Amino acid sequence: MTAQIIADTGIQLGQLVADFARVERVPRWADNRHESDVEHSYLLALVACELAAAYYPELQTGLIAEFANVHDLVEVKVGDTPTFLATPEQLDEKIVREHAALRELQAELPNHTVEMLTRYEEQHEPEARFVKVVDKMTPAIVNIVSGNLRPMYEDYAIHTSEEFLETANHRDTILAEKYPDFPEIVEACRLLHQQFSMAFDK
Repeated sequence: MTAQIIADTGIQLGQLVADFARVERVPRWADNRHESDVEHSYLLALVACELAAAYYPELQTGLIAEFANVHDLVEVKVGDTPTFLATPEQLDEKIVREHAALRELQAELPNHTVEMLTRYEEQHEPEARFVKVVDKMTPAIVNIVSGNLRPMYEDYAIHTSEEFLETANHRDTILAEKYPDFPEIVEACRLLHQQFSMAFDK
């Protein structure tokens, strides 16, 4: 019986990953393929663990990796919601939909996965908050790596570096207010946005 439960758990999580990999985000790679939620989560886990190990030794990197793995699992149910130009009303609606998705997943997924997802969503632990703020760096990282401006042109109707930086600076200011415990990460977001803005002038 135990062996069958183990096998079934593997299959269930395998299907979860298959579904998660089909969730597309706005950022695109150089070949114009949209970044998937699986790629995003893996990138976040690598970056967050490296930054924590190097600059935040008080944080547990193993816990950070676990939170990064599950941080967007609700999107299996509701898809990714672009937030770069989202209004406060759209952000509130996103929260409502994702809370409903969380309740569904809590009833469906294996115990440990549910525990980690719930702990991440509660945002009580510094590792969870760290993952949340490092997550804000990743779109700019993908944009810089790919050099692909089509998401800006086609998804956001942003065509100049000035337009981009106006929005990015506003979001970075909000980020600094919400995460005063990690000012270096917020500043890194600003630097990444400035670097990406140069692509508009090439």
